[in-house]
Amino acid sequence: MAALLTGCGKSEKFSIRGEITGIGSQTVTVTYYANGGLQRLSAPAEAGAFRLQGISAQPTLASVTLSDGTPIATLVVKNGDKIKLRANIDDPLALDVSGSSPSSKIAEWMRDNAPALHTRDAEAINRSIAEFVTANPNNIAATAILVTEFRTEGYEQLADSLFTLISPAVRPTAVVQNFNTILASQLSNATRADLAPMNLYGRGDSMVRYNPRNQSVSMLYFISDRRAARDSVIPRIRHLTSLYPHRRFRPVEISTAPDSAAWTRSIQPDSATWSQTWAPGSVAFTAVQKLAVPRLPFFIVADSTGSQLYRGSSVSQAEAVITDRLK
Repeated sequence: MAALLTGCGKSEKFSIRGEITGIGSQTVTVTYYANGGLQRLSAPAEAGAFRLQGISAQPTLASVTLSDGTPIATLVVKNGDKIKLRANIDDPLALDVSGSSPSSKIAEWMRDNAPALHTRDAEAINRSIAEFVTANPNNIAATAILVTEFRTEGYEQLADSLFTLISPAVRPTAVVQNFNTILASQLSNATRADLAPMNLYGRGDSMVRYNPRNQSVSMLYFISDRRAARDSVIPRIRHLTSLYPHRRFRPVEISTAPDSAAWTRSIQPDSATWSQTWAPGSVAFTAVQKLAVPRLPFFIVADSTGSQLYRGSSVSQAEAVITDRLK
């Protein structure tokens, strides 16, 4: 009887064992959707090794990240899985996963497409995803790759077509819960509507008024409080503001930091001369919710009428649109 009970107990959980070279003693977090809500598991790594256990009766998408927000792996997990992963912080896409066939396929796809993922080549990434989905319509790995890696902006029709190719049997709610919402939002009229004036929270409990009509070109950019993310964006913003006077170009930063304290800490090193604001409740904040921001970072460039000239995750493409408009 004891043996039977032990066996049942194991089948009612999934486990993830990992070795991540180069992370020291950082905390590893696994986030997944199960039992009607978002679940988070965390454990400190000892010399890069960690072990976590969770519960999900149905296959669900799990994201493995470090305490600084660095993504490590995307997995499909369910009770009974005993997943092992090996990764290197210096080359996170060179990931090896066993113990879950869908998760292994996801890791293999990431390795095969590392060059495109490193350069964020949307066309190459989406083409590869289309090939994978077409070849694996009955594998939940196709669903996972589509909902996590597909670059939707500008490819909304393709995303919709690929989604319908996947068998309903491998499109569980826990995996696709946000995909349809995001896709619908990017196909909606709201993303094509002119930007309207809005009030945002600024430094020192001040209010920042954004009005696209006050400059030739403006850019709203949404960013987290992660230093690595900010370091890749802030120098580009500083360069743009040095090129154009305020009446021609105005950037407005909208931080999605979890609280005002985290936001204040994140902007202290910036020495910014432009508006830095915070959105309580992240992109669900009333003033920005209608802008349908699907991911971070995200940039919206508008002209003086509020017409959206660019929507996407590439600061380089946003910069190119701005300089072309103002030349």
